[in-house]
Amino acid sequence: MTVHRSDADLMLWLESGHRTDDHILGCDVCTARLEDLTSLDQSLLEAARSMTKPPEGLVERIDARMRSRGQLFEAIAAVGGLFSLGWRTIDTLWTNHE
Repeated sequence: MTVHRSDADLMLWLESGHRTDDHILGCDVCTARLEDLTSLDQSLLEAARSMTKPPEGLVERIDARMRSRGQLFEAIAAVGGLFSLGWRTIDTLWTNHE
């Protein structure tokens, strides 16, 4: 008579990562029970899909935010350039170029 592993033993075997139990590897009954223990119910799969689905309009919001940040950086660079232009002009006027 073949003694099959308990559900707890099958789960421990899965969690351990050690695939050395010849009975589990060769037993159709135990492998079928492993499939049953590890398969997800269809309603759980649908719930997982809905939880991992990005919110509506996320891509558009990210795109808009990236565009506004780019415009902000361009404006800061322009102001910085204008500010440095004034300093370069003063430096040119006041520096002795002999």
